[in-house]
Amino acid sequence: MKVLSLFFAILCLLSYPAIGQAKHTEITNNAEARSIETIRRLFNSYIRYEAKETTESAENKEAMKAAITSLPATVNKKDLPLIIEVWMYYDPTDFPTRNMIMPIFLRNKQSSVAAIKYRIVHRKTWETADGAPYSELNGLVEDLKLNK
Repeated sequence: MKVLSLFFAILCLLSYPAIGQAKHTEITNNAEARSIETIRRLFNSYIRYEAKETTESAENKEAMKAAITSLPATVNKKDLPLIIEVWMYYDPTDFPTRNMIMPIFLRNKQSSVAAIKYRIVHRKTWETADGAPYSELNGLVEDLKLNK
C-alpha cells in the first residue's frame, strides 16, 4: 500500500509542470487570438473607410500598435496572410506599420517567406506587377532572405 501511495504522489508531482505549461500555452494562445482579432478589426475598418479619405484615429493607431507589439515570438501560420495585408495596405499618416511588422516576419522567417511567395502568386485582380505595394513583395522576400 505504501508503494502505491508513493507512486501516486510521484505521479501527481510530475503532472504539475505539464498542467502549468498547458495553462501558459492556453493564455498565450488567447492573447495571440485577441491581438490578431484586434488587428483584423482595425485593418478591415481602415480599408473600408480609407477609400473615403478619412484619417485613422489616434486611438485606432494606438490599438494597432499595441496589438502588433503584443504578438508572441512565433505567429500562427494561418495569421500571416493578415499580417502581410497589413504590411501592404495599413498606411495611415505617421504610423510605422512596416517597421513594426518586419520583426514579426524576421522571427517567423521561413513561414513568412512562404506566405509572401503564396501571396505573390495569388495577387488580387486589381493589383499589377509594377504597382505598389504588390510590386514590393519580391523585395520583401529578398530582404528576409538576406537577414540572417
